[in-house]
Amino acid sequence: MDSLPGTAAAKIAGNLLDERDLAALATTCGFWRDILAADDTPLWRELLQSRFGEAPAAAPASAGAQTAPAARFRQLASLRQPVARAERVVWLNGQYLEVIADPSSTFRQAVQLNSVCWLDVGVRFPGVLPGRYYAAWRCRLQRHFFLEELRLTARQQRPQQDGGGGGAEQAAHAAEGEPAEQPEYLQPSVGHISNQQLNEVAAQVGPGWFELLGPPFEVAQPCGVFTELQNFSGVWKYGLVLDSVRLRRMPPAHEAGAAGPEAVGQPAAVRWAPA
Repeated sequence: MDSLPGTAAAKIAGNLLDERDLAALATTCGFWRDILAADDTPLWRELLQSRFGEAPAAAPASAGAQTAPAARFRQLASLRQPVARAERVVWLNGQYLEVIADPSSTFRQAVQLNSVCWLDVGVRFPGVLPGRYYAAWRCRLQRHFFLEELRLTARQQRPQQDGGGGGAEQAAHAAEGEPAEQPEYLQPSVGHISNQQLNEVAAQVGPGWFELLGPPFEVAQPCGVFTELQNFSGVWKYGLVLDSVRLRRMPPAHEAGAAGPEAVGQPAAVRWAPA
């Protein structure tokens, strides 16, 4: 086993897209432990491409110095994205919404809602593996705020013929110099957070961080997932700070004591983040 070429090891272990399976593989022998401990090997490049459809060179500079294939894979596999680098934040122009430095936020940056009537934030997660999930938006309210009902959605990308994680086919188009096709999405899971619930949050946690939980959804095969936080009422809203959004994996439906919303299709709920 110690003489197995790196490219052959990549083909063997490249079918293990789940980071938990990779961690288990690393405990089997010294060979796999050393291969998985390295930051830049054919295996990590294969995994990054096959699950997320991303070549190592495409890792964004904004991700910092930790952009080696292994680090980039772990970053994406954590299923947590900063709102400050979201794919879509409408009216993020420094006036209506702006990126602010915030040492208390997960990524040291957050998006502050100053005043806007059309609130539309969307974060995409590539390579989401089968399982039950819900999106948790980490937020805080400023002393003076006004928010109407918030709409939380999660839309699954229609699975591609390649069976990958929603990015492989787009990456193939990019490699050939062709424009990537816009992904198609399935019917969204939708939940709502009422103004009354937000007022209850403000009364209990004040300016502290809390989480808005989106509706549960179930992923049948690897795909991309697009999560959204929206309000299109036309009434001016202000006083919300958005830190990050994370897809939280839920236990299987048959297991007792499942965390988060109990069943797919239930309305969204509110809970507080730990202090």
